[in-house]
Amino acid sequence: MDELISVEVVVCTLILMGAIQSALYSLSMFRLKQSYLALWLALFSLEVGSKGLLYLDTVPIWSQWFGYWFSFDLLYGPLLLLWVVSLTCQEPLSKWHILHFLPALWYGCLTIPEALSMSPELRAERIWNYLNQSIWVSYSPETMSLLSGVLWQPFVYVLFTLVYLCRKKEQLELKSFHWLLTMLLLHAVMWCLVIFGMEKLPWALPLVFLASYLPATVWVNFLAWLSISHFQINVRASGTSNSSDVGKNEQNSSTSIVSEDTPEVVSDQKSSHCVKAQKYLHTRLEESQRVLIADKLKELMEQGEYTRARLTLGEVADLVGVAPHLVSQVINEHYQCSFSDYVNKYRLQAIKSQLLDPENSSQTILEIALANGFSSKTRFNAAFKEETGLTPSQYRKLKSLENCEVG
Repeated sequence: MDELISVEVVVCTLILMGAIQSALYSLSMFRLKQSYLALWLALFSLEVGSKGLLYLDTVPIWSQWFGYWFSFDLLYGPLLLLWVVSLTCQEPLSKWHILHFLPALWYGCLTIPEALSMSPELRAERIWNYLNQSIWVSYSPETMSLLSGVLWQPFVYVLFTLVYLCRKKEQLELKSFHWLLTMLLLHAVMWCLVIFGMEKLPWALPLVFLASYLPATVWVNFLAWLSISHFQINVRASGTSNSSDVGKNEQNSSTSIVSEDTPEVVSDQKSSHCVKAQKYLHTRLEESQRVLIADKLKELMEQGEYTRARLTLGEVADLVGVAPHLVSQVINEHYQCSFSDYVNKYRLQAIKSQLLDPENSSQTILEIALANGFSSKTRFNAAFKEETGLTPSQYRKLKSLENCEVG
């Protein structure tokens, strides 16, 4: 009996401590504008804290809802994926990403009406049977059957997120890629422990179920601690948060782990067209090295590398023969602008020249833009107007009229 009590005390203490820590880390993530991870942590804190309080028979009227009847399992996977996407993608998240939450909506529509339709006495009886008789019957047999595979959904999402991360490897700093990869692999191991390992524990069902959240508690807090440390390091290395291309979305904030903006990101403010040079305290370059890299970059652009659609910093760094962060550093310090602005400068210069060339009169503006590396009409128009103050068609007509007047 003493051994069981000690086990219960240890498990409940760890669970409740994990819930409190997750809540605190959630606030830190919101402060760092990592909304998806912050929501992940907040939901986890609420659910795990409720399960711990329910097991202790503390405020059961409140704790029963997220401690027994409802779960956020179908939200954890999508939130994890969207957090990684927001860190690695410079484009705003598509409205279609909301489809990831359809399984959670289905779960809510299936369980909430049934739980609310029960009388308070029936709900109390089923919770008592669960805590004292290890009988877990929360819903009808049909509903329980439909929900039997819910636990696999977060694990599947971890695999999807791993595949996505590997596809984005070239666009990330190596340290950031390894950091995210480690977190996702540990997440996969955590879910394997939950799915396959907890059933082997020789305890009563309520304690086993509560203990199944211990791997997740450890992983969540380890992830949050490393995330806060990582973002703080990035903020210090990046200088002020208004340095370049600070958009409305969190993926464009100073806590982004993308090695540099992709070449088609256009700032909403003209003042961000040329950004302040970052203070690279950890990678000082000799002047001769910086000039050599800058000359190589100029040579590549003059050879037409800017015409490649979706050209990335990693691809350019491979052509130069140096690490991506060194290319980013040279562009910021030598040219006083971001990677996207640097590449778009060559693209726009070529496009303006070709728009006025009589030999290209049969080509549409979009065809010329696509031939010079832009893959989106919207981004091209925004970049062109930011550069010239005119739309491409206005620029073409105006310059044609000026040439006619001169002639």
